[in-house]
Amino acid sequence: MRAMVVEDDVSNLKYLCAALKPYGDIIVATNGNEALELFRRFVSKGTPVDVIFLDILMPDRDGFEVEKEIRGWEEQNQIPYEQRVKVIMATGAAETNFVLKGFKLGCDLYLPKPFSLKQLAGFMKELGFQKLKDSNLPEPPLPS
Repeated sequence: MRAMVVEDDVSNLKYLCAALKPYGDIIVATNGNEALELFRRFVSKGTPVDVIFLDILMPDRDGFEVEKEIRGWEEQNQIPYEQRVKVIMATGAAETNFVLKGFKLGCDLYLPKPFSLKQLAGFMKELGFQKLKDSNLPEPPLPS
């Protein structure tokens, strides 16, 4: 499993990367432009990203713009629904309009920050991803 974490806050980025490490490879992007560049690069290599944890409020392009562009590319290239990258909005922006907009653009799940490893594990299981290695690591400290 290859996950991309798109997050501009360093403490949130470290937390998500530590939490996702047992599931597989992690790609990091700190803004929307970098996320789109990496997405395209991995697709062109034939090794696409399986799941994207996408922050919404970021400089450059926000998460909505990134999600819209990725879903547009998938549609244009006729990627079957079941093969599309899974998008999880991992954001502290809990206002209903943010959540609804994300789902309208095609996100799969909404993970409110801060979240626990148990919540993350539930989401990963729901999407069909399993840990590659057993991890008895303590829960990483929640970002402040």
